[in-house]
Amino acid sequence: MEYTLIICDPAWQEFDKYRNKPGAFLFKDENTEIFSLNGKFHNENGPAYINYWDNGNIEYQAYYINGFLHNINGPADIHFYKNGNVKMKEYYINNKMHNELGPAHIQYDENGNVDYESYYLYDIKIYSKEDYQKQIKTKLYW
Repeated sequence: MEYTLIICDPAWQEFDKYRNKPGAFLFKDENTEIFSLNGKFHNENGPAYINYWDNGNIEYQAYYINGFLHNINGPADIHFYKNGNVKMKEYYINNKMHNELGPAHIQYDENGNVDYESYYLYDIKIYSKEDYQKQIKTKLYW
């Protein structure tokens, strides 16, 4: 898909002006890139929203399809510390927090150690790892 590049500052404000316009656009400013299709966050080949720290490292990136947080190949919502280490990852399918391979929400300290994790299946929080594993094994969430 080809995107029409719009250089602007701030990108978010310009994106709001195009919410009701058809077409594929890439809004770009010094620290932000926003990919959209028909007024919704959308990028089939990578993150649709990327924000950068002043040092050039990625601060935040999110994968969207037709305005929904969605990534079947990994986390859809990722935050980074200024040093480049991952701060938080969340897994989404069709805008629902979901991960059949492990926790759907993971928080890390600045050194990359896991601080907190929680499990979700189709946007329903599973309160223990044991219950999550049981539901995955028996497919109770279908």
